[in-house]
Amino acid sequence: MLLNPKAGVFWVSLSSLFLGPDITAGLAAAAVAGAVLLSMLWHCALAWVLSTGYVARLFRRLRRGIDAVFGVVMAALGVRLIFSN
Repeated sequence: MLLNPKAGVFWVSLSSLFLGPDITAGLAAAAVAGAVLLSMLWHCALAWVLSTGYVARLFRRLRRGIDAVFGVVMAALGVRLIFSN
């Protein structure tokens, strides 16, 4: 994720939705550090959980539905970004 430019653009656009212009530098730094920590924890948890055979088979079966739900969430965030300001 650290070398993926799309991930960087995603995090910058997402943070612009939730961090306003009146936020302090310390709070912004804490928000970025929190996002980095959450991302690291999430990816480690995924690697650990999806490495089990049962969960891997279950994920393969449910993948299309999961992708659809996250697609709707991302589209909603995009629409919110377009209409903000």
